[in-house]
Amino acid sequence: MKSHAVILTRSNMKKLVAFILLLSFTLSACSHVVPKYQNESRSEFYNRINKLTKDKTVSLKMVSGQTIDCKELQVNPDSTNYRDVNSHSLWSIATNKIISVSLNEGERGAWEGLLYGTLIGGVAGLIPNLILTKGTSHPSGDPMLIIYGAIAGAVIGVIYGSYNESKTTIEFED
Repeated sequence: MKSHAVILTRSNMKKLVAFILLLSFTLSACSHVVPKYQNESRSEFYNRINKLTKDKTVSLKMVSGQTIDCKELQVNPDSTNYRDVNSHSLWSIATNKIISVSLNEGERGAWEGLLYGTLIGGVAGLIPNLILTKGTSHPSGDPMLIIYGAIAGAVIGVIYGSYNESKTTIEFED
């Protein structure tokens, strides 16, 4: 029975990797939306935004449809201050002119890729073991397939998640 599992591993490795890639691409590097909490005051919400965006380059989406790439973002109830990435000049605008703030997080994308890739790879390695069960109460396949699948999934997930960063969008209320 052991030799059959090894042959199965070699003949289906491309299918296993394709399955891991497909599901990793689907689940990794997701977008996250950060809303204002119901019981959160406006100043608490702005303080949370300032903490989330500290030392990061972000994109402001304006009511006019314009997108501004900036850093050193400081959101206050009446005005928002930032440094334009292109001109390096300081700007101040009315906070009510901002629809959302978006930031890309490469480390979060890599972490999500690792988690999703490991899970998907492990499940992909488990499937042949379940198929090889012949009327017994335990899988008779090769358990190393689960480990190989999890490792392959983790590697693929980290690479993909690092390349396609996770995007967090903070939506301002009206």
